[in-house]
Amino acid sequence: MTRPRRDEDSLLTAHLAKRLTAYSAAAGVVLAMSPRAEAAIRWFQPATPLTVDHSTSISIDMDNDGIPDFSFAWTGSTFDVASVVVNRKHAANRFDGTGNVAQRLLKGYVVHPTLDVGAALLMRAEWDCLPSSSARRIARPMTCYPTYLWGAGAFNEGASGYVGVRFRGGGGEDYNGWIHFTGGTSAQHLSGRIDEWAYEDSGGAIKAGASTIAHAFLDDLNGNGFSEYALLRVIQGASYFSSVLTNDIVTRTRIKEVPCLGPQFRPVGMTRINNVDGNGNPALAILGVRENAAKEILAVRVELRNPASGELIRNIGFAKGYRPSGLRWLNRDMNGNGVGEIAVLGTHPATGRSVVEIRDLLTGALVKRITVGPDSTVESIGLSYSNDLNGNGSQELVVLQRNAKTLRSRLNVVDTKTGKRIKTIPCLSESWVPVGIASVGDLNGNKSLEQGILARRATANKVVVKIMDVRTGSILRTVSFNSRYSPQALATGDVDGNGVHELGVLGTNPADATNRIEIRDPVTGSLKETILIP
Repeated sequence: MTRPRRDEDSLLTAHLAKRLTAYSAAAGVVLAMSPRAEAAIRWFQPATPLTVDHSTSISIDMDNDGIPDFSFAWTGSTFDVASVVVNRKHAANRFDGTGNVAQRLLKGYVVHPTLDVGAALLMRAEWDCLPSSSARRIARPMTCYPTYLWGAGAFNEGASGYVGVRFRGGGGEDYNGWIHFTGGTSAQHLSGRIDEWAYEDSGGAIKAGASTIAHAFLDDLNGNGFSEYALLRVIQGASYFSSVLTNDIVTRTRIKEVPCLGPQFRPVGMTRINNVDGNGNPALAILGVRENAAKEILAVRVELRNPASGELIRNIGFAKGYRPSGLRWLNRDMNGNGVGEIAVLGTHPATGRSVVEIRDLLTGALVKRITVGPDSTVESIGLSYSNDLNGNGSQELVVLQRNAKTLRSRLNVVDTKTGKRIKTIPCLSESWVPVGIASVGDLNGNKSLEQGILARRATANKVVVKIMDVRTGSILRTVSFNSRYSPQALATGDVDGNGVHELGVLGTNPADATNRIEIRDPVTGSLKETILIP
């Protein structure tokens, strides 16, 4: 196999040699649809926090299967002993654990459930009353005051943290999860508040208050001759806190952290734009969606930021009728204003129809909306692009799709000028679960951009990136990655300046919830870097 040719359409010219692409299918960010099965964090947040007190108990359905899994309740008497406890609902075979005090976990701790067969204590207070004898009470009124009984991980006096849980879902699978609980501040009226909960849907480990990340490669921002990598991180609490973390690949040091999107938008993905204003200035494009408690879509937006300073350049709004799942920069100008366009892949929540909406980078005006999937029988998973395949001067969209019935995957190649399909390319059998897609570059010199398809084996521990030639429809190479890490996202970028777009796979180890990026050469398959993410 030859090294890439440096022609215009290969995107390996000097100006575009370090172009970044990324697809966010990270755990807990993208809502899974029909046949998709990669590991994900399922996170739930009520519209208003749930209150537990002497008159109100709360039931939590962790996996939304219609069967309550845990209840939080107040128990005790007014002047004796009062507690707030968590109980298992439908206890038989729905939880495994030991102990009788729910350990209060801090954010980032790996969940180790501690609920026992009965109830687990969250808060407790006793009342000491004076005078203690009946004779003295006649002479002097009885006075009572509360005494907190602290257990390992008590939530008394406003303490806030996470309760680790393990439960059995409706399909018989066991899952690890967490519930965020904040204790009240009044011992005379013990109470607590629940504002979110989550579980890991593959049965793997989960960290309390789990963060979610998508990754991407950037140009050399600190002048050491190597590309930096960026992490799009979200901390999911009562609201979202999203930020882009830029890190040096060689030294692993943090260069910059830039908050983005704001507290109402859930981050979906991130990509890099080489020319945001016609003057060659780069930008980070961050895709987010705003939803209500019922997961109805209220707004979709792409935020453009300067990757060096973090300064907001502009926001571009997209149609709210489609749930977004992919983001791409199209470097060819489609409407004559001198800059490329930004494209978002989305799926209609009711019909399952998939569209790619293309908007102008400068004005945000709609350029084109192209239907790429008819209905829920075809799931559109990821968005990429190729150069002109049919000679009409326009770029092509490449959409990674999976048939809901056969579970076979394909590449749907669509002309951006006409909106018509050019070809479909079978890429994965039903034995493989597709995770993401990214453009790799022209590896064999036939003037088409190869596509890297990240996939995992459905019934075995195997993770690969299959490199497809979209012009011929053939598989050029299969690059294997560490199978102990469940794949979450694929990105490409020239990390060492040799003109080749390396493959970077973000993965999560289900055993200990650790994240890492594994970087390999797409031509030789050799390991370039392994980056552990704290």
